[in-house]
Amino acid sequence: MAIDDRKASNTFDYFRNVLQMSGVEVEWYGNAVNKWRKGEAYATILKDCIGNSDAKGMQKAKTHNFHSPFHEIEVELYRIMVDHRSKGCRVLTQFLQTHARRIYDSFLNSDNSRWSKTSFKALYGWLRCFMTRKNIKFRCKTCSKQHTPQEQVLDFEKFLFYLRFNALKPNEEEEHNQGIDPLWGRFPLPECRYNMDQIPLPFVVNQDSTFALGDEENVHITCPSEALKKRQFAMHVVVNAGRGEKKFGWVDLVAKGTGKQIRAAETELCDQDVTFFWQANAWVDKTVMLELAEKFVTHKFEVHGLDTWIILFCDNLRAHVDDDVKRMFGDAKVFLCYFPLNMTNVLQPIDAGIGRSLRTFIGHQLDVWLMSDDNLALWEATMTAPERRILMSKFVGEAMRMLMADKNDSVRVRSFERTGYLITLLAHKEFDDKIKPQGIK
Repeated sequence: MAIDDRKASNTFDYFRNVLQMSGVEVEWYGNAVNKWRKGEAYATILKDCIGNSDAKGMQKAKTHNFHSPFHEIEVELYRIMVDHRSKGCRVLTQFLQTHARRIYDSFLNSDNSRWSKTSFKALYGWLRCFMTRKNIKFRCKTCSKQHTPQEQVLDFEKFLFYLRFNALKPNEEEEHNQGIDPLWGRFPLPECRYNMDQIPLPFVVNQDSTFALGDEENVHITCPSEALKKRQFAMHVVVNAGRGEKKFGWVDLVAKGTGKQIRAAETELCDQDVTFFWQANAWVDKTVMLELAEKFVTHKFEVHGLDTWIILFCDNLRAHVDDDVKRMFGDAKVFLCYFPLNMTNVLQPIDAGIGRSLRTFIGHQLDVWLMSDDNLALWEATMTAPERRILMSKFVGEAMRMLMADKNDSVRVRSFERTGYLITLLAHKEFDDKIKPQGIK
């Protein structure tokens, strides 16, 4: 029997053995074997040699189990996944691909003569086949439902009308000012348009889904404490619609407590791009908002100057509509533009993609951190409050830097475009066609 050595060494070993047991001589050339495997002859041989009444089912099972040239890697990877899932830990694509590469590297170092001629990159195509062979499925712990605000079309159109013909329209004094942009109105160019919002942040971020074994009935993911799945911090996010050197954005963390007993060592270990503010319930009240407003005003003076008006979009949080807060922004020539009631999900740029991307980046940082055995042991043990604050500040700071990277400009700017906040004073088809809020047709 003439067999291609390269194929016989990996893919078709099993089928060769079946043929030899049955006494069948076959010449294997190119795709001919694939066509033969689908025929009745193959099913008959399996039935006769293996004794399985369900020959077609055995044909499919054997194809999945023996088709991979990296069978030993998959056996070890499956063992690691079983051990990880037995602890209730989350398993996703990055975990499987990273550990598969590590296993391959260890095999390469231990038996270089055998593995040096192979190349294994653990790409997604291989991963998909591995999951099929091992009956690995993606399972969700919980699910959420989508709200469609189609009934709010009229209110949305009224708000856009207000922006174009009221908020952006210069007054009589400003009309004589040559600095007013005829296209953009009172707030020249996209970099003068900001959005701020608060996002609740638990310590356990995006740990509700995992790859699970096929026979798992109850899907469990380990967690240091159920209480840490609830809000532990509030992220105060500020971004603008600028690009390149004119883009600005930052995130502050509001933590529970007073902050009076925080040691200098903890402050030094926290991410330097993240500022902590303190409140009893980790939320933004008037006192915290005045501090946040002061930080924003300082940024406005440094970047846009004293005389330039900018617009800041925000919701109707009690702290946002406080008279002292509005006075502080107004004195600094920051125009506060409030969303209509009950339309935050339609009009908030941060809710239109920025906040979700930020939480996704934070969850990614946590997944990478948990891939270390030492970190996993620390995660399962009891972490102190300072340790949690330091860790979360690093995750949040790195996530914000990823969001503000040049490659993610489209995510941020598109969130402003689709919600209508890059609307112009004069009707402009290029910008008007981009207004497509989620849920409104």
